[in-house]
Amino acid sequence: MMFDLVCMFFLSQPHRLTTIGRVLYRLAALQVLAGVIAQIVTSAMRRAQPAAGYRWLSDVWPGVPTWWIPETVMGMVGVVTIGAVGLAVAYRGRRFDRQWV
Repeated sequence: MMFDLVCMFFLSQPHRLTTIGRVLYRLAALQVLAGVIAQIVTSAMRRAQPAAGYRWLSDVWPGVPTWWIPETVMGMVGVVTIGAVGLAVAYRGRRFDRQWV
């Protein structure tokens, strides 16, 4: 029942599927960029002040919410997976749009 509603939501206007895929891909790209910048900042702070023990971005900026920034390999794998899913969804939406509309 619910799956049918979701399918009809996207089948009625295929550009919705393409838009969701693009949003997922761009969000993943933004997170990867933020993760790379976080690694640069933390490594620079470790070299500048080795005694301070900066390991994570939250150690460098304790008041800033950094929960959404991937700082580990597993975090990056998850974000890259979300980006790949976004690309696949956008591609499938474009193919569906060309085929049926």
